[in-house]
Order: sequence, then structure tokens, then C-alpha cells
Amino acid sequence: MSNNIELIKALVSAQKEIKGATKDSINPHFKSKYADYESVWNAVREPLVKNGLCISHMFKDNSLVTRLMHVSGDFLESEYPIKVKDEFNPQAIKSAITYAKRANLEGLTGCPPTDDDDAEAAVNQTFDPKNENHKQALRDLVKDESLKMKIKDNISMFNHLLDTYPPRTIRNYDLLQWLNNFSNKCSGVQK
Repeated sequence: MSNNIELIKALVSAQKEIKGATKDSINPHFKSKYADYESVWNAVREPLVKNGLCISHMFKDNSLVTRLMHVSGDFLESEYPIKVKDEFNPQAIKSAITYAKRANLEGLTGCPPTDDDDAEAAVNQTFDPKNENHKQALRDLVKDESLKMKIKDNISMFNHLLDTYPPRTIRNYDLLQWLNNFSNKCSGVQK
């Protein structure tokens, strides 16, 4: 097995040039900006190629595997599970695949999403379970019929959890992970 020395040297050189991906897409649920896959790819493509690196995406079981390869033959991989609530919904599947590609690419290259909002995102991009506006945004997410069907009998428990959740802020990703776990528990789905 290779120790990836050449790949690591090339990745260090590439990362010196990677400036970050522009947050140019809007998340309508949280009214926040994020860097979409195209922004991340545009931020990393030239520095990677310049340093003898390339990216490949492939499927393995129910996961997307992204491989960062060097001309020496060295490679690193990142695997992201593809999970959708409706496996017959092509838009949901494509969305999950695009999200996995972006997450893997950001992780393998160290490309941070950036914007020029003077750190406003760091202040306003967190979910505070004690904030009524944030709770309403989460309740708006619950209006999604597929999610609502899973937890419709548990709305009062859901609201109780929101009201009693420990008074700390969590990142949106953590919230969505928690919400997904919660909805799976409510529907009896074991993952």
C-alpha cells in the first residue's frame, strides 16, 4: 500500500492556491447562502490540475465515493452515504448525489466555503432552539409532507423537544442530522 507521499505534497501545493468556494446559492428553508457543487469545483479545479491531481466520483453500494488521484498513482477516497426518503423521486436522488459530491470534494481538498459578509454567517447561520424565528423555520421544514407523514402523531413531542432542548446553538448540519434521526425514530425506521 502506498503512503501517498507524492499526493500529499501535491495537495499541500494545491491547498496553497485554493481560496475557497463562493457562497452563491440560497437555502430557502434557512434563508442562508451556501457554496454549491459548481462553486466548490470552480474553486479547486485549476489548483488540483496544476499540481497533477484529479477527482473522480463513483457509486459503491448506496454511497458516492469520491477519489482524489495523483499522477503518481496515489489516491485518497471519501465515501458519503446516499439516503433519500423517496427512492422513486429522481429530483431527491439527484439532490442527494450533488450534496454528497460537494461534501466529499470539500473534505478531500480542504476547500472552505467563503463569502464576504463580514462574518455575518457565523453569527446568523446557527440554529438556536430557544429562538422563536428559528423554531418557526424548523416548523416550516416539517410542513414537507413526506416528513410530516412520519412525525404527524409526534408534533407535540417535537415541539416539547424544541422547547426543552439544551440552551446551546448547533450548526445547521447538526440540526438537520438531529431532525433526520428524530423523524426516523418517529417513523420506526432503523438505520
